[in-house]
Amino acid sequence: MTRIVFSGLFDRHPNLKIITHHLGAMVPFFEARIRGAYDQFGTRTPDEDYAALAKSLRKHPYDYYKMFYADTALYGGPAALECGLAFFGADHVLFATDLPFDPEGGAKYVRLTIQAMEAMRASAADKQKIYEGNIRRLLKLPAAASRPAARARESVTVKGRRSGTRAKRKAVRGGRTG
Repeated sequence: MTRIVFSGLFDRHPNLKIITHHLGAMVPFFEARIRGAYDQFGTRTPDEDYAALAKSLRKHPYDYYKMFYADTALYGGPAALECGLAFFGADHVLFATDLPFDPEGGAKYVRLTIQAMEAMRASAADKQKIYEGNIRRLLKLPAAASRPAARARESVTVKGRRSGTRAKRKAVRGGRTG
């Protein structure tokens, strides 16, 4: 993220949308430290002219971090989701998991992420944006049919339990195993 910020990419392409993984990693957690560090950027490094680099940007470096979008692939953890949501805002967070990279072939992280989403302190409207509204907006997809979000999450959880590679192979073979 930092390389992108200081490359000037967002200045050259202010409407560019970049989705970063794991809710921006440590950026939301270290928000105040990042801001403070860039406030004194270049004052403690006599061998490099970092102050000139910061001046080459149109905004304070911190403000560019807020331009990223971030996904919820954290393996659960409502507090971490709330931290990322507070930093990026509901319009810049997208639902995601690390499917299929978990011990259950994908179902576990889907289940944990949904549980964390439901447990975190956020409005139903913000959760709906995260679950599907934001990605529909970014990809310019039409609004979903009138399928309640809770029912959609239930189907993902139920389907996710047995939708691993083994179940798919079995379905392809017409129910045969082996």
